[in-house]
Amino acid sequence: MVHRITSMGNNILAIGTNMNSSEKSGCYVINNDIKKTLKKTRDSVIVFNQDGQIVLVNEMAARYFLQDTDKIIGQNAWDVIPMQKLAHKRLFLKAAKYFQQAKSGIPQQFNWVEYLDKRPVQAFDVILNSLTLHNEPVIVARLIDITQAKILEWVLWSLAEISNHGGINDVIDDITRLASNVFHTDHACVILIDSSDTAHSVSYYRHGAKQPNITYPLQGTPCQDVKKTRSIYHFNGDVQTHYPDASILKELNVHSYIGGPLINSEGQIVGILTLFSETSIDVNKHNRTLFQLFSERVCLEIERLLSHRKLQFLASIPQQDPNPVLRLQSGGSVLYSNSSGKKILEYWNKLFHGLPRQLLDACGLAKKNRDVVRVEMDVADKVYFFIIVWIADFDQVNIYATDITELKRVQQRMRDLANYDTLTNLANRQFFDTTLSLWIERAKKNKEELALLLIDIDNFKTINDTLGHQIGDILLKNVAKRMSGCLRKNDFIARLGGDEFVVILAITNQTDIEKVAGKINQALSDPFEFGEYHLETACSIGICYYPGGGSNAGDLMRNADMAMYQAKKNGKNQYAIYSDKGFDEVSNRLIFLKKDLKKAISRQEFYIDYQPQFDLLSGKIIGYEAFIRWRHPEKGLISPGEFIPLAEQTGSIHSLGYWTIEQALKDFSTTRTSVSDTKISLNIALSQLSDQNFIDNLCNSMVNANIPKESVVLDIAEQISTIQYRHLDTNLEVLHSEGIRLSLDNFGAQHSNLNRLLEIPFNYIKIAQNLLHSLDQHPRQGAFISGIIELAHKLDLLVIQKGVENAEQNDMMKQLGCHYAQGYYYCRPLSINALQEFIERYESRD
Repeated sequence: MVHRITSMGNNILAIGTNMNSSEKSGCYVINNDIKKTLKKTRDSVIVFNQDGQIVLVNEMAARYFLQDTDKIIGQNAWDVIPMQKLAHKRLFLKAAKYFQQAKSGIPQQFNWVEYLDKRPVQAFDVILNSLTLHNEPVIVARLIDITQAKILEWVLWSLAEISNHGGINDVIDDITRLASNVFHTDHACVILIDSSDTAHSVSYYRHGAKQPNITYPLQGTPCQDVKKTRSIYHFNGDVQTHYPDASILKELNVHSYIGGPLINSEGQIVGILTLFSETSIDVNKHNRTLFQLFSERVCLEIERLLSHRKLQFLASIPQQDPNPVLRLQSGGSVLYSNSSGKKILEYWNKLFHGLPRQLLDACGLAKKNRDVVRVEMDVADKVYFFIIVWIADFDQVNIYATDITELKRVQQRMRDLANYDTLTNLANRQFFDTTLSLWIERAKKNKEELALLLIDIDNFKTINDTLGHQIGDILLKNVAKRMSGCLRKNDFIARLGGDEFVVILAITNQTDIEKVAGKINQALSDPFEFGEYHLETACSIGICYYPGGGSNAGDLMRNADMAMYQAKKNGKNQYAIYSDKGFDEVSNRLIFLKKDLKKAISRQEFYIDYQPQFDLLSGKIIGYEAFIRWRHPEKGLISPGEFIPLAEQTGSIHSLGYWTIEQALKDFSTTRTSVSDTKISLNIALSQLSDQNFIDNLCNSMVNANIPKESVVLDIAEQISTIQYRHLDTNLEVLHSEGIRLSLDNFGAQHSNLNRLLEIPFNYIKIAQNLLHSLDQHPRQGAFISGIIELAHKLDLLVIQKGVENAEQNDMMKQLGCHYAQGYYYCRPLSINALQEFIERYESRD
């Protein structure tokens, strides 16, 4: 049986497919909250089953289908929407693709736009989500009406197209015709008003066709009130009732009207834009905005037209203009110049021994077309805008120049803001996208090769989160400067955003590209010092070659990103070169894990293993270290070395860290009854320490789990030893004063700083296991380990050796005076249940 859901009273929505009368008795009422929500929403909502049949619609959606709800339910969308046009079929094919993707559980979003003669007539932003309704999977489609926004885009685009061609009158004609089209009016005209209050059209269209200009008295017309009040007037169907004496309305059989003033930059009304209709003109808030847009645009052209006429009228008195003015005979000889014009002529005479060819060509064009010609030219250290007017009655050319040097400087600054990153002054993503496409096009034409270097700053997020954005910005500026110094003259560098940069290089020799990458690695591995900060960072670089690594910008970027990820996976501070062998698998895995990482906590895919720590003298268990694990339902066990960096990149590290603390403390509370005076060691990211809520949340978790503060040891990453994290010392002091133990993890691995041991209140030192494991290759490291232990004794610090794997290593650490140890020699990491069993067996041994 197929269910059908209806609302009580109002038939707001229905759900179901084909039903007979006997099945209708099984109707039931949907949740009132859902019913109210669907009724209130202004958007259309359609629910489909997995086969694409409509099972639910609200009233807004039913209006779109132009059918009753009962007739829509159970049908496919293409059965209720006519598809005579090929464009409709293409839209449905597009929608079908997104529908199939939505069925897999991935939300989809796309635009559905229907056009009539290139004009959008109906448009929706469609959002598809997969949900479960009454234990059945459904696809919910939400249709947000964006028709007005699309019409506005079309109008703006059309106006921009108009501005790119034609003389002044042609431009005014195009705007008038477009306004008539947008508002579906029978008549459209732009009028000027003379001193006797008579309207003279400069552009008039009727039923979409250009007509001879018309003249009519303003008296008794709505245009008179538009001029008087300086505001837009609109009448829908009753304009003759309000203006019975307006003969122009009767002559044109006009019943609806909208008109607005054209106000110039000096606040004067220079004309009126009017639209007449023999039927109706629907004007809402959106349409008033469009009308205002047309008015402002046509007003600019009217000002140009009037200026043109004024220039012709004033051609005989150029001396009054403080700007350079020249008058030439049609052959090019100079008839007149004012004082500022003479300075330009003197410059041209020195440089060209006469007038420049560019100016003479422009004068010839003005004479040929009998229209105003405009041209920009450099004169010494300035830029002038020349307006060239042909005076036919005198067979002369008047030239009016304006110094636009400052304007050009402002325009260049605006272009820089659009194309360059304001922080580093490097090209931004927009400029990079354009440049990469041009480089690829040129390389394809000339059969050349390119290299793309995608660069990500290692550890930048940690520095930015802990030291603040101000220090992060200073670091990025210095990084950009160093990288730029590694490049050749014609190489292109851009900042894509955040800590990600990209370089485009032309290839002459592949080894040169790798040398550039190596130079960048070396340059960024040197410490950055400014003020009290000493910052250590590096970068990972992914290299992709064109055309071998991709034939278009999208493929090159995607493959360079895969190579960069491989460089990070290989240990950072290096570069990796894209190869299609295996990289697609790496990319897919990276995307897959990033997506699933955010959901893994709620899905309970994480768990914790615990490795016991032992007193080397007594053999007693003194504590456990918590290790977070991720068992992915499809990919299996994911290494922490893989998902922890992803958590830091995606910002999931905080929620993951809080979950680990709460779960580990809860587990630890169950083992304390078995072994007293033990401690739980928790690994803490430096970004967690910079969180202002971290200490409060940690203390609350300990209270909730009934764990004494002295039983908790925080393992702090060895990077805390570098002075760039000195600002975290205050938080460490607070933790220490609370009675929480602090441990310096992996001491001796990379960032050891003995002075910091005196500044930070550590209780433990954990010696890096790689020191112990490399004794065979580097016997002198035994002396280094011995020195660490001896130093720790003198500083009253307890020492834990990590990674003990055999009896020989165990005996050596005893001899060196190490207090505690952990490793597979004693016990591998165990689940909480296995740990409890191990404790029971270990404590009951003979």
